[in-house]
Amino acid sequence: MKDNCRIVIAGLRNAGKSTLANILAGQEISIVSPVPGTTTDPVTRRVELPGTGICTIVDTAGLDDEGPLGDKRAAASIREIKGADVVIAVGPIPEKHSKLFLSLSERTISVSRDGFDKESIFAAVRAILNRRESRTILQGLVHPSDRIVLVCPQDSAAPKGRLILPQVMAIRDVLDHDATAVVLKPDRVADYLETDPDISMVVTDSQVFASVAAVVPENIPLTSFSMLLARSKGPFNEYLEGTPAIDRLKDGDRILILEACAHHATCEDIGRVKIPALIRRYSGKTVGFDFVSGNSEAPMPLCSYALVLQCGGCVASSAQLRARISDALEAGVPVSNYGMAIAWMTGIFERCTKSLQP
Repeated sequence: MKDNCRIVIAGLRNAGKSTLANILAGQEISIVSPVPGTTTDPVTRRVELPGTGICTIVDTAGLDDEGPLGDKRAAASIREIKGADVVIAVGPIPEKHSKLFLSLSERTISVSRDGFDKESIFAAVRAILNRRESRTILQGLVHPSDRIVLVCPQDSAAPKGRLILPQVMAIRDVLDHDATAVVLKPDRVADYLETDPDISMVVTDSQVFASVAAVVPENIPLTSFSMLLARSKGPFNEYLEGTPAIDRLKDGDRILILEACAHHATCEDIGRVKIPALIRRYSGKTVGFDFVSGNSEAPMPLCSYALVLQCGGCVASSAQLRARISDALEAGVPVSNYGMAIAWMTGIFERCTKSLQP
C-alpha cells in the first residue's frame, strides 16, 4: 500500500475553489456561495479518483483573506499548499505568493473558473503523481517465500477492534510480495522464534523495541514500523543525521513532537507519555515538550526547539512530512522520528537502521 496523495485547491477568495472541490469529489464537501471568504478553514475529504486511487482533496481559504483572522486563514492555506502532492491553482495567484508557487511548479495545475474540465484535471493529476517517487512500506526488503514477523502490542493506546494503519500496510505489502506475515504480541515472540528460527525480518512497534531486541538474534534484521515509514515516505537521511542530537540536550531545552493525526492520549500514549518519559530518563535533563497535531502551527518559533520529533506519519503523505521537516531544518533544528529516537536511547540504533540504508 502506498501513501494516498493530497490534492490542495488554492486561489483567491471567490475564485471557484469550493465549486471545483465538489466537482472533483463528486459530492458536496464545501459550501458554495457568492460571498467572498465562505471557506474559512481547510475542508478535507478522502475520495477515490479514477486511475489514481485514494486521494485527499483539500479546499482552502482564499490567499487574499484580510484582517488578523484572515491572515491566519491564509497562513493555514499556505501550510496546506506546502504539504500538497498536487496543487490546483484556481485563477490568478497573488504576487506575494508567486515565489512559493514557482517552487511548486512541477506539482501545480493552473485552471480557470470559466470552465472546469474534470477529465482534463484528472489526467493532469495522474501525470504529476506518476512522476513522483513513491514506494511501499517494505519495498525492496521483502521477497517471495520470506517470513516476516510483525510485533503488534495491544495496550490501551491501540485502537479498539482493529490494527493501526502501519501494521495493516505491512501485512498487505508482505502478501503482495507472496511472502508470509506472522503477527504476534510481544510476549509471544521468543516462543515463536524457538519453533521457527528461519525468519527473514522482525518488524516491531517502536515502544517495545527493548524487549523485542532482547529475544531476536543478531543475525535476524530488526526494525520498526516507524522506521519503515521514514524509509518509504522520508526524510530518512535527515532523521539519521538528527537523532544523535538527543545526546546534546541540556536543562531547559524544549522538544517539539509532531503528530500527523489528532487522537485522545491515554496513559500509554507513545508520543505524549512514553517518549517524553524515556527522553528525560535517558538524558537526565529537565526537558520541556510541546505537541502539535495535524497541520497546526507550533506554539513557538521552530528555532526555539532543540529537537523536532515526528511520528511515523502513516496518515500523512510524503509531501506533508517533508514540508513539516523542511521547515525545522531551515530553522537549524535537528529532526528525528519516534522509532529512531527510541532505538537510539535503547542502544540498538545501528542494528535497526543498517538494513534500511542503501
